[in-house]
Amino acid sequence: MRRVLQLLTSVCASITALLLLATSAHATPIAHVVGHVDVAIGSDARINYGYTAGHEQVVILQAWETSELRRLKRDNPDVKVLMYQNASSASTSSAYDGLYPTGVSYDQAAAHHWLLENTSGQPFTFEGENWLYAADIGSRGYQRAWAHNVVHELSQAPWDGVFIDDLNPTIRYHDCVPCVAKYPTDARYGAAMGRFARYVGRHIRAAGKLAVANIGSWDGYQHRVDHWLHWLSGAMDEEFVKVGDAPRVGYMNEATWREQLHEVRLTQREHKMFIGITHSSAHDRRAALYGYATELLAGAGDAIFSMTANYSTNTWFRPYGYRIGTPVGRYRIDFRGVYQRSFTDGEVLVNPTTRPASVALGGAYSGCGLHGVRRVTLRPQSGLVLTAAQPRLAASARS
Repeated sequence: MRRVLQLLTSVCASITALLLLATSAHATPIAHVVGHVDVAIGSDARINYGYTAGHEQVVILQAWETSELRRLKRDNPDVKVLMYQNASSASTSSAYDGLYPTGVSYDQAAAHHWLLENTSGQPFTFEGENWLYAADIGSRGYQRAWAHNVVHELSQAPWDGVFIDDLNPTIRYHDCVPCVAKYPTDARYGAAMGRFARYVGRHIRAAGKLAVANIGSWDGYQHRVDHWLHWLSGAMDEEFVKVGDAPRVGYMNEATWREQLHEVRLTQREHKMFIGITHSSAHDRRAALYGYATELLAGAGDAIFSMTANYSTNTWFRPYGYRIGTPVGRYRIDFRGVYQRSFTDGEVLVNPTTRPASVALGGAYSGCGLHGVRRVTLRPQSGLVLTAAQPRLAASARS
């Protein structure tokens, strides 16, 4: 994937989950349109249990975080808690209790010849992560062992499912593509990963568990990746609308933004979970609103969002809790390229272009620092979530 979900600085350390930085302690998320996720896999993550139980729909933890899992479930039985497992690597290191962040350990993979080799005939590690060896995701033996191991771990505690990291159509974020002896092209590696997705997704779901995958470069490989959703419970795009943790830079171009909006539409149409992660500095309100509003354009109850600077802390922004009601129709696009979707109690606008745009709202709206406005100007690559002074009648249309 483009940005590896940070496994651990030391996978032997015990991770304690997520600390939320709340800007509104009493906000309630729009659970039926776009919810909120905490990816709590960083080495210094902590959970604020009372807060998380009331605000989060999905939490992702490392496999050994079973005490945190049980407490979350006790505080809110409805929260979906997923166990992190990497698809395409085998780890040499485990936590103190012998659990691994990869479905198959290095020792098991090496013993069964499930490690990929480079053109020099040597197993190789992911770039910058020397405890993770590239695994042969196309091997049926590896797929069978991965599924068996993960289903077993899921059955040991009240996990709702597995979060499958690095289910990627390319290996280019971890090694040179033509350097991989068995899969020297994206087409061959992607086909092997597709077989992995099919086998593992089917077995995880047959066990009654969710199989949600982080698909790196999804927007660039949609022709290869979209059909993988058939075997999965959902998928993540972890560079949703923006790349990198620096504010003001890294925004996707308009064409890529449209491809990512397609991901939201596709998953919602197929009643699959979509998780969008926007990266920026912890208090980058513009980036958070842009990603969140983009999901609201097509969200239909199975869309989940978060903006984070890392996978240890998460900032809650007040607009996440605006009560905008239910959609009254699909999004529309004006002649300047501004996207707009109406809700029974609000309005969502997104400007994915590189030009500012002024939009008449057709009524008085407040939110995002605005009060009773009838016209707004959206800066380039920005979004707004607004609440209405006079609610509309509900409609049954969904996008």
